[in-house]
Amino acid sequence: MKLKIALVDDVESDLLLLETDLMCAAKGRHQITFLKYKSGDLLLSDDITNFDIIFLDICMDGLNGIDTAIQIRKKMPATPIIFGIPFPFIPLIIF
Repeated sequence: MKLKIALVDDVESDLLLLETDLMCAAKGRHQITFLKYKSGDLLLSDDITNFDIIFLDICMDGLNGIDTAIQIRKKMPATPIIFGIPFPFIPLIIF
């Protein structure tokens, strides 16, 4: 299965960690294209209509993850959005 996934986080090391974790979880069963963004504003300035999944950091400078998700929902009501923050003890929230 081919997947196009957006990763949005203002911390480069968190973007790389998430990408690595997702590649490990896929275990080669899926062909995944990752597009990484440093802010919600940058994501929204791009064409978001082709993403299969969007991972958003909640706490970012500029447009935060929640406000970004509200804007995504206006264009893409069915695309899964997964929120995360860089703490291993806090679960991800699916919106």
